[in-house]
Amino acid sequence: MSRALSYTPELADWICAELVKGRTLKEICRAPDMPRAGTVRSWARVNRDGFAAKYADARAAAPKAGYSPERANRVCEELAKGRTVTDVCQDQGMPSVRVVQTWAQTDRDGFAAQYHAVRKIGRPTVYSVELADAICRELSAGRSLTDICHDAGMPDEASVRLWAHDDRKGFGARYRQARQFGYETLADEMLDIADDSRNDFVERRKANGEVTLVADQEAITRARLRVETRRWLLGRMLPKTYGDELDVTAADEAGHSWADLLKAVDGRSRGLPNRK
Repeated sequence: MSRALSYTPELADWICAELVKGRTLKEICRAPDMPRAGTVRSWARVNRDGFAAKYADARAAAPKAGYSPERANRVCEELAKGRTVTDVCQDQGMPSVRVVQTWAQTDRDGFAAQYHAVRKIGRPTVYSVELADAICRELSAGRSLTDICHDAGMPDEASVRLWAHDDRKGFGARYRQARQFGYETLADEMLDIADDSRNDFVERRKANGEVTLVADQEAITRARLRVETRRWLLGRMLPKTYGDELDVTAADEAGHSWADLLKAVDGRSRGLPNRK
């Protein structure tokens, strides 16, 4: 299904119903067939078909997902069953992943030790060909190791890095190659993100009722951040290919260095326009 951008009463009602369940707006809008969070806020800001009141009531009726010993215990109980943090935090009345991570980072009421202990329960730590294949496949698709290890049935990051460090059954070379492919996937994504203009505009209703399209600065800024983050990462992981400075010692596939190629071109630019 294509990403929904236009307002409809049914879509607005569904978003409000999900908010009442305790889901955050960002979480709701993360689905590929949903509008941007900024778009939904613009509907409330211009009071599209009375949406402002519905939105405010839904936010007020949503259960507060602040810290409580009961909620912290429930998070740990669900994690001990083998569920991921992302999955648990999608339950009604549960906080966001970032909130849970903050509880652990600040050791809220001793939460850190319990949280880190249960995250290891049910996680495989023994190397297997099936796990190695799955990890390399996801790395090649451009996913980060942290993200992959949040999936159900995956080992923790430390175990995977240890397998690579010890070259468990040749996993080290496979791991490094998969990371290389993943970086190249990120490079391809940069062009896709830059070319994708579908979410650059949102509807705004004027005082006279006329609906116009205006630039969605939140979406544009977010796209720019996604491109710059990938460019920064690639520049450090693959500096010879994606770094800011030209490496004249790098060779092409035929074995010629950039220095050789530049020397070969020197004096043969007769067909190029002269600078005056």
